[in-house]
Amino acid sequence: MSNPITEKLRLAREQKRLTLAQIEAHTKIPVRYILSIEKGDFAAIPPSVPLTLHIRSLAQLLEVDPAPILQAYQNTKRRAKPSPSSSQTTMIFQSAALPNTGNNSMNMGGTPANHGQTFLSRKETMKVRKLQEQSINSWQRWLFKWYVYVPIIAVFILVPIAIWLWNDSEQEAPTKASTTTPVSQASTTSPSPIVEQKKAEIQLVRAAETSQDETDVYEVKNVEQLRVKIEATGSVKISAHMGDKKGKVLLNKTLTAEESEEVTDQNGIFITVSSPKQVVLYINDIIIDTSKAKKAQNYQFKLSN
Repeated sequence: MSNPITEKLRLAREQKRLTLAQIEAHTKIPVRYILSIEKGDFAAIPPSVPLTLHIRSLAQLLEVDPAPILQAYQNTKRRAKPSPSSSQTTMIFQSAALPNTGNNSMNMGGTPANHGQTFLSRKETMKVRKLQEQSINSWQRWLFKWYVYVPIIAVFILVPIAIWLWNDSEQEAPTKASTTTPVSQASTTSPSPIVEQKKAEIQLVRAAETSQDETDVYEVKNVEQLRVKIEATGSVKISAHMGDKKGKVLLNKTLTAEESEEVTDQNGIFITVSSPKQVVLYINDIIIDTSKAKKAQNYQFKLSN
């Protein structure tokens, strides 16, 4: 049965027309975990999975408030707390009620009359103490075996391995010395530089609502080349031009569901999408929100140094 709180994630995903595979590719969350979170079945996800982080990632991508979903997850964790250990058994001894002799405070045997209280005999007390001592002794015996036998077994295993490794290293030492590269040759070899990949910075500088040609204009920084990728979730017509709408045609094609295309340029790319709600639009691996557009719309990306 679905949870109405976590159900908002599924509804938002379907509204944005995103497939489970697309969300998995973007968030790196396996599809089976996404389905469990949408159903509110948190118990089906292993405890080692960072579920709080996954919930926040899904909520951010789908533009859903994560607070109610995180609260539902915390409530599930509190209900799932383990009960006290079954080894801590409480033994209750209750004797039969002693006969009451009316208003007398003592019965015939000189034993105080039982006024609704439980009486534990000496024999029963000694039985409980004996059981407790046996339990303690069993734990002590188990710990003694653990602390004594495990180190002994480890010594018998590790010492032969250490001796074998030491002998093997001594046998290989002369061979390694004879094949060592001279210092003069080694000094001429320099390690290849490590290139750190920069993350693109994207900013909407002009919205389609404020322009006559209905174009969202984005400024892209921190990259050397623009890379636009279009993934279709339904039938949609795509056209791409170099720079602006009058530039060289890079792409003019109708995509069907699950098809994708990618275009690149050093300066700028102008994209026209016939049905923005039926595509997932990436600019240098960052998703552009196309869910608000109700009809065909233009997207222009400019590279800023």
